[in-house]
Amino acid sequence: MPSEQGVPWLLTRSVLGGFFLLEAQVVMIFFFFFRVTLCGLYFLYASSIINMILLHCFHIALDVVHLIDMWEAGVVGSVSPPTFLRLLPSSPSHGRHDVLQYTPTRVLSQQEDLQRNYRTPG
Repeated sequence: MPSEQGVPWLLTRSVLGGFFLLEAQVVMIFFFFFRVTLCGLYFLYASSIINMILLHCFHIALDVVHLIDMWEAGVVGSVSPPTFLRLLPSSPSHGRHDVLQYTPTRVLSQQEDLQRNYRTPG
């Protein structure tokens, strides 16, 4: 089997489209000799499409969960969460928890801020 490094990676979609237009013998010969490369390209296209879709969905879901946790912890304030956040299921079995202890950059509450800035004389 030829190595993938021996085939130039400058094959664009138009070049691949030209190969598919030739059909039958040329495509079969090309696929026989470069089957690893073609499978690699198919996998590359499929994985990039999956990444484009699922990665954004995953980040949106994380943002929504983070917003819900911040509202439950009282960090955001007395503002009630938007309607779409209230429709999402919450986890009452875990009780209220402070999301701040899990975030690497902690946002201090007003009370913690006062305690930190309070200096005793002497």
